[in-house]
Amino acid sequence: MPFKKISAFVIACLSLGLLSSCSDPFKSPLYSQSQADQKFLKICKEEFSYDVITKTVGNTQWIYLPIKESIFAFKANGKSAPAEKKKFSVQFLDVRFEIKNSFRNFSLEYDIIPATKPPKDYGYGNAYSPEYTKKQNNILTTITRVYFNIEEMPGETESNDPEAEQKRIDLINDYVSRQKTPLFFVVVIADITNGIESRGIFYFQDFRRYMAQEMPFEEYSQRYISEFSGDERIIGDTKGKYLEYRDISWEEFLTKQILNRVTFRYQTSSFPPGDNTPVEIARMIIEATSAYNFSDFTGVKLLDLRTNDTYLFDKSQLSAFK
Repeated sequence: MPFKKISAFVIACLSLGLLSSCSDPFKSPLYSQSQADQKFLKICKEEFSYDVITKTVGNTQWIYLPIKESIFAFKANGKSAPAEKKKFSVQFLDVRFEIKNSFRNFSLEYDIIPATKPPKDYGYGNAYSPEYTKKQNNILTTITRVYFNIEEMPGETESNDPEAEQKRIDLINDYVSRQKTPLFFVVVIADITNGIESRGIFYFQDFRRYMAQEMPFEEYSQRYISEFSGDERIIGDTKGKYLEYRDISWEEFLTKQILNRVTFRYQTSSFPPGDNTPVEIARMIIEATSAYNFSDFTGVKLLDLRTNDTYLFDKSQLSAFK
């Protein structure tokens, strides 16, 4: 449901923009991630009564919010224009990062065909529930209020005051031992009544640039990873015990983003790709890797499941698609 996902995120960002412009009683300089984590939990509890769980694993900050309300809600579409016919239909898409001997390849299997007709409108659709949307907005808002406010370390001038000197040493030790801000955030909001979770994964600096209006919405919507899944273990889990916390690697993040980019371009974008699918997909992959200066791969392998044709591009060939 790409359209529903993007619409909800627009609402979240509008809320963030309004709230960030207001005076914030919690706003004060922070010098470490641990201080930011404490302040994040404090705001969630005192302002929203959220029992949030946070966990840092390497360069990744996990945030878990259990809720009792449903994430999704069915509602009537109302009167609208006829559905627009899409140029393509994605029948299957899978992306992996494969490591074999000295090769490190992005491997993508796809079945993408020309669309024949617009989807039938049954008069109703699946959207986010208002309760879920509000809570998602509040979590994202709090991330901006707290983690955007981490400042540079104060000067390392020694103090004659023993208490001030100890505080300075503690700050430096905390700064050295822990990265100031995470590279990645994983925000999990779990419906613990029905066993459904939403998972948003994003690169912190992308989020920061987008909120500063330095990145177009369409580009950010391709970088922001939104996933949904169901699991009986989620039911009643207020502590996130079912989660397998891990450090998100660049390979995992980019693999998910490439899947997101290809799906968005072929299913949602108002500017669909051209007809040369292997070249178009290769171009999307180089766009994703170049955006982060990621070069630790040897090439790309594409398999068209409909024709059984395989396309191989080494990294030097991909630069021609920029």
